[in-house]
Amino acid sequence: MKRSLLVSIFVLLYLCPVFGSTFMDSTTGLTWENSTHGPMNWQDALDYCADLSLDGHSDWRLASITELQSLVNYGMDSPASAQPDTHSAFYWSGTTNRSSAAVAWGIDFNDGDVITKTKTNTFYVRAVRGQAEVRPDLGNGGTYTDDKTGLIWQQETSGLITWEAAMAYCQTLVLGGKNDWRLPNITELQSLVAYDQKDPAINVWAFQDTVSGFYWSTTTNRSSAAAAWGIDFDDGDVITKTKTNTFYVRAVRGQAEVRPDLGNGGTYTDDKTGLIWQQETSGLITWEAAMAYCQTLVLGGKNDWRLPNITELQSLVAYDQKDPAINVWAFQDTVSGFYWSTTTNRSSAVAAWGIDFDDGDVITKTKTDSFYIRAVRDGAEVYSSYLYDTIQILKTIVGIENIDLNNVPDINTDLQKGLPEAVWSLEKAGGIR
Repeated sequence: MKRSLLVSIFVLLYLCPVFGSTFMDSTTGLTWENSTHGPMNWQDALDYCADLSLDGHSDWRLASITELQSLVNYGMDSPASAQPDTHSAFYWSGTTNRSSAAVAWGIDFNDGDVITKTKTNTFYVRAVRGQAEVRPDLGNGGTYTDDKTGLIWQQETSGLITWEAAMAYCQTLVLGGKNDWRLPNITELQSLVAYDQKDPAINVWAFQDTVSGFYWSTTTNRSSAAAAWGIDFDDGDVITKTKTNTFYVRAVRGQAEVRPDLGNGGTYTDDKTGLIWQQETSGLITWEAAMAYCQTLVLGGKNDWRLPNITELQSLVAYDQKDPAINVWAFQDTVSGFYWSTTTNRSSAVAAWGIDFDDGDVITKTKTDSFYIRAVRDGAEVYSSYLYDTIQILKTIVGIENIDLNNVPDINTDLQKGLPEAVWSLEKAGGIR
């Protein structure tokens, strides 16, 4: 009797909600049907949701692509969702592809890909109810304002056209009552990339007709004036193409970002580390030649250049990029190849560490081989993360918040001696002692 009662309670609490019931997503506030239905075509999916009466409600509908994507858990696969009764297959959304009324967007819950399918095909559906998300500025003159950057974008894709034609197109464009449109620089264009998506790697909610192909930027390749940088929105790769080829374009307007210290003597100052870098790539040369090159380099009016150590060189890697895995805005002519560091391999003195900037791999190469190089020089002193955090805490303890650590040259030594010595140095720098 007792066991039978326990089984009944288990069935009521756990099995009943899965079959024919609902669940509320606390993140979005949307209420979803627990069960998957289908396969069915897109129109039947719309009708199914509109006719559904479930859990005392009849206002069910087919989810928009953004609402449906909120169910994806990109840390999972097969299926890429923690929701019950989810198949590793394509689910319809109510969002039609703006490029073709015959297809609609949806999610492949095998891996979370946001893709389109022809509406006459049959796939799965899960109904939703609740407050529909308001799609910001979609259809309002065909523009979209990115809250993250403040830039205003043309929603529709234009092309296929050459780089020169893309420049001219943007400069003559009148859209949303504005005529100050331009071709975006590579950093602005890259701000649109959604690296957790693919085919296309962009917010398809805002830019529905984005092609999984190359889009022009205004940024010319410093290594070759005949090529320009752009983004392949299949996966977000930052690459170059010859300007006479024809590709896609999306215009932008708003305040352009200021590119820091580019062209100022051919150097770039990294605010994160304080290091000052040679912008251009040099090589191909051996490790010994790389050491000599840096030691004799005169650039930006300075002659204290050197070959970076492996930690310094690795600080340039952008692991969310590939081919090359670096900030191409600052280092435009970076080759997707190996760059020397000064750090010798402790296991073999005939080899040295370096970075393969195709993907950021830290590897070793024989010193007699020839590879690329980028010189570095010291800027503002940079502290390791634990020392920096300790110093910040000490500054708070001492009660001095506005101390320039570059004016406390002995702080590292004092920290190693002990807390009282470090506090004394900070008090002295703050004018207390």
